[in-house]
Amino acid sequence: MTLMDAELVQIQSYPAGGDRETPRADSGVPTKGCVVPLREGVKAKPNTPALLRRDLRTLATFVRVYCEAKHDGQTHVVFKGFDMKAIAGQHLCLCPQCTKLLHHAFVKRTACPRDPKPQCKDCPTHCYAKVYREQIREVMRFSGMRLLLRGRIDYLFHLFF
Repeated sequence: MTLMDAELVQIQSYPAGGDRETPRADSGVPTKGCVVPLREGVKAKPNTPALLRRDLRTLATFVRVYCEAKHDGQTHVVFKGFDMKAIAGQHLCLCPQCTKLLHHAFVKRTACPRDPKPQCKDCPTHCYAKVYREQIREVMRFSGMRLLLRGRIDYLFHLFF
């Protein structure tokens, strides 16, 4: 296991007593920590460090493409607890708004308690705040088309598989 894998496993663990609800053993009343079951037919993959790394890399790429096309004033991005060069394959330069969105997405993705992990759009538990959810949808829509037009077919596979 590499240092990156060890860091991802450590980051991936969800803190006990979080804001999600779980059913109590002694009664049917939910308490803190629960995860709503997935809808029938929703595909999910085991929540492994490799999947986490791939999801973080995809998020970083999509936000970078969006920010480069839409915003000015990019600065070098550094997140505590994340090696951005190892995740994204290069140093990221983003505007403050996109930096905030990417940080929110990284924190939410690494703290995901679901195993197996569905795509966020199919998840019954919305981790993202409503404003961030709308922003990330816009980023995914814009960047997905942009990457397809630039010949990045591998991101098409991310969308469907």
